[in-house]
Amino acid sequence: MKYRFIENHVANAALPIDNPWSRVNQYPTLLVEKSGWRQWCRDPDTRHCFVSCLEGVAPDIRIGQDNPVFSASGLIVDFDSLLDLSDLKKLAKRHGECAPAWVSRTFSDNARFGWDFERPILIAGAHHWSAFAGIAIKALALNKHHAGFEREALTDPAKYYDVGREHVALTDEKIPFATLVQWSIEATRKIQMAPQEYKVPLEAIQAEVERRWPGRWRGPFTDGARGVRFWDPSANNDTAAVVREEGMLCYTGGQAFVTWREIFGVAFCRQFEAQQLAPIIDSTWYDGQRFWGKDTVSGFWQAIEKGDFTQRLRVSGYDQSKARGKTASKVDEIEGKIKTEKRVDAAAPFIHRPEGVILYNNMRFLNTARAKCMEPMPEAMGIPNPGFDDLKQNCGRLIYPFLRHFLGGENDQLWHLLAWVKHKYVNGYRRTPKRSQMTFLCGQQSTGKTFFIQAILTPILGGCGKGGSFLTGQNKWSAELAQCPLIAMDDDEGSSGDHRDMVRYTQRIKSIVANGELMFAQKFGSECAIEWLGALIAACNRDSHSLARSLPDLDLSVRNKIHLFLTNEVPFPGFSTLEENREILIKELPWFCRWLLDWNPPECTAERNEKRFGMNAYHHPDLLRDVSSQGYDEISWGVITAMMEMRAENFKTLASKADPWLYRASLVQMHADLVSTNAIYMRDLKVQVLQRCLQSLAKKGRPVSREIDSMGREVWAIDLRSHRIAEKKASEAVE
Repeated sequence: MKYRFIENHVANAALPIDNPWSRVNQYPTLLVEKSGWRQWCRDPDTRHCFVSCLEGVAPDIRIGQDNPVFSASGLIVDFDSLLDLSDLKKLAKRHGECAPAWVSRTFSDNARFGWDFERPILIAGAHHWSAFAGIAIKALALNKHHAGFEREALTDPAKYYDVGREHVALTDEKIPFATLVQWSIEATRKIQMAPQEYKVPLEAIQAEVERRWPGRWRGPFTDGARGVRFWDPSANNDTAAVVREEGMLCYTGGQAFVTWREIFGVAFCRQFEAQQLAPIIDSTWYDGQRFWGKDTVSGFWQAIEKGDFTQRLRVSGYDQSKARGKTASKVDEIEGKIKTEKRVDAAAPFIHRPEGVILYNNMRFLNTARAKCMEPMPEAMGIPNPGFDDLKQNCGRLIYPFLRHFLGGENDQLWHLLAWVKHKYVNGYRRTPKRSQMTFLCGQQSTGKTFFIQAILTPILGGCGKGGSFLTGQNKWSAELAQCPLIAMDDDEGSSGDHRDMVRYTQRIKSIVANGELMFAQKFGSECAIEWLGALIAACNRDSHSLARSLPDLDLSVRNKIHLFLTNEVPFPGFSTLEENREILIKELPWFCRWLLDWNPPECTAERNEKRFGMNAYHHPDLLRDVSSQGYDEISWGVITAMMEMRAENFKTLASKADPWLYRASLVQMHADLVSTNAIYMRDLKVQVLQRCLQSLAKKGRPVSREIDSMGREVWAIDLRSHRIAEKKASEAVE
């Protein structure tokens, strides 16, 4: 049996000895307290025998951090209970796979047992020894062998034991080397044998072994397979090495564990770095503040704080500690690689665009959109160039009869509405979204407006958000709405009716429709403009109050950017219960999507004056008349003409020589006359608003013109006589 001993606890020399108990050792006679014993053990002048069955890489130096354990020839096990030598047979009893070889008494009169190995076995460092000792504890049933088993001492390879007193040999049994090999292999499965920068597949290792050392390895090259140390030309033991994921576990030679990098070199192993990191690098982005990765359950992009991302990497097996000689850990290297190679300016949804990075306004965006259009029925199941009546074949229970009734039959309204739906769905499904007008559905209550939006449009486009507060400027947070391919508004969410609110509301609709973008704003985050090519739709009743709140001011160049549809006044009679409607739609909607893809809208819907939106804007004549009479310009014109009538009557009374039917004034003077006369109605009127109203009225053909008077000043002329003539002609035309 081979042992190593140190003379005191501060000594560095580990001297060889075959029988420590044959050495003359004397305990100090005056020591009665344990603290005094420990102090004596640490005294550099102490000459005693502190023994170990383990040997370091440098065998003549004690085991420590700089000299890890290299081999073991036995086990020394302490038990924190008194030793009774009266029954040696009991002490020598086998409780596990092997009986102890000897026993001795410690300084505290406790028991210390020893197990001998058939021959020394190589150990690959402290972690390997700790796992190896753990397996030995179970195999030898040390917890049952004697009371007070001290596990911590056994698993510490740097522990040196007092040689003890009253050493007694118990048995000649030794733990077989084959058993030690099995324990060693099991131990390697419980720990990571070596820091592994690049995980190299064993298939690639096997191919490289055959390429470099043809015929040296026999049999399968799998985890746990045993064979020769193929890289060593002097090796000839066919069972002296075991394949592990990180390298080769050896029982001969000068190294207990040899990594793949040590065998094949860094260049060979590094080629697998890209393969190992690719799944993480490819699926992660960084926006300057947070990492972005896909949720494993939903598949949606989600923001990941740095701490959470670091935890993910640790769970995936990447070390956060720095290797010797390096300034960064593997976790730092991965995070740094993502920050430099997978950098985007921001993460935001781009509705119905392809996944990945999108360049917009010279900025790189990660597209985090979640909405997808509904999958249609297969093309082979569709009808070539279908007409509207062909929709009845597969959507005849609900969708076809509802659409046929919704806008009062098969008319231009219906064709324009379906053309708009096709424009949004087809381009969204093909991942090529296009701009489109905003659609307004106006009509009486219970005519199917909400059903059309929620039950038909929402599922086929992939979602819907309520956007009234955003469109009217009451709420600027648009992050949630930006994820929605359809933004809908009810009439109770419309503008307050105030002129300034109406201008904001109209301008926002105009901006989103014309520019195809909105400001992406989220709490605790920065704002930026993003593309938004979803669908805008509003449902409102036809009463004057609802129209005034829901419809934008058509005088603000917005007429070509909206559709005005008037629904059937008669409620649709074909609705069933909500559950029955839902079951029918589950079957019919994919067929409706197929029909939209194959259907060609009639010529009346084709784009003529407006090339941006894919189709011509439709305005129902009755709605257009209602809206036109309620615009702010028309209200202002009514107040202006009323003021002119009052002025004309006053001029008659005063017998003024001035023309009572013609009014010339600067903007300031006109504003003062209007406000003083009609303060209740014109509370929102300002000079700038008045100028815009007059310019708009002139474009509409009202008898308003801008002139330069004799003093070179700009004045506005209003001809009341021409207005009266025009009103009389309009009245006669109606009659």
